[in-house]
Amino acid sequence: MKQLNLEINKKTKNNKNTLVCFLSAFALLADITKVKSDTLPTSFLANATVNPSCSVSASTMTFVNYTETRITASSNIVLNCSNGRSYTVSLADSPDYTDGLRYKLLLSGGNASIASNYLLVGFFKDADNGLAMTSGAATFTGTGTGSAATIGQIWGYIAASQIGKLAGTYNKVMTVNISYQ
Repeated sequence: MKQLNLEINKKTKNNKNTLVCFLSAFALLADITKVKSDTLPTSFLANATVNPSCSVSASTMTFVNYTETRITASSNIVLNCSNGRSYTVSLADSPDYTDGLRYKLLLSGGNASIASNYLLVGFFKDADNGLAMTSGAATFTGTGTGSAATIGQIWGYIAASQIGKLAGTYNKVMTVNISYQ
């Protein structure tokens, strides 16, 4: 009988050990399943770029019919530059007449070396013909606002007494430059 008791005691002892191990494992498992909720701050950089840009346009300068009297016309200069961008607008073309101030409006299909095939025109920054606009001179300057705006006018005049001109349409394409920073 003593032997049986021993076996029972051994079994009970083993069951206690098993129970303690089982309970310890369960407690450990229960602890693992608890999620610790800490907040860890971090940051990121949001980045955007606005590229500088400008565009310029000019309306057609249309003169009334030439009758050997002085005539004037104008062209509106419209600019759209990024807000805060400084700009300079000028004519790119150099005068093509010998006085260095005037340009030739050429008869369609005409020859620029024959006087009856061109009308001389001068371009100015103001209506009083005070500031000649030639190849970079008499510029328009300012700062862009981010929207289109008329920044000025280029005035043209065709002097009186240009006699012997052939009938037809005279024209010249002028280039307006814009530089901006």
